[in-house]
Amino acid sequence: RANEGSWPSRELGSGVFSYFAIMAIRAGYKTAEDIFNFAAPRTTTYVASMVKKPQHPVFYDGYPGDIPVVE
Repeated sequence: RANEGSWPSRELGSGVFSYFAIMAIRAGYKTAEDIFNFAAPRTTTYVASMVKKPQHPVFYDGYPGDIPVVE
């Protein structure tokens, strides 16, 4: 959301959303939508519990259908 920050994590070694997005790719998720749907709720939960701040990632690409990220 536009009024929220994007949080890094020293513990995770990257930005929180980036960490979970990479985890999704390693788990076999292949489209931007699936990666986002994996990473977004984990990001919100992690940031709420560890940083005590809100972070609700938003995804809109205007593209009808899934966007392949990984083959």
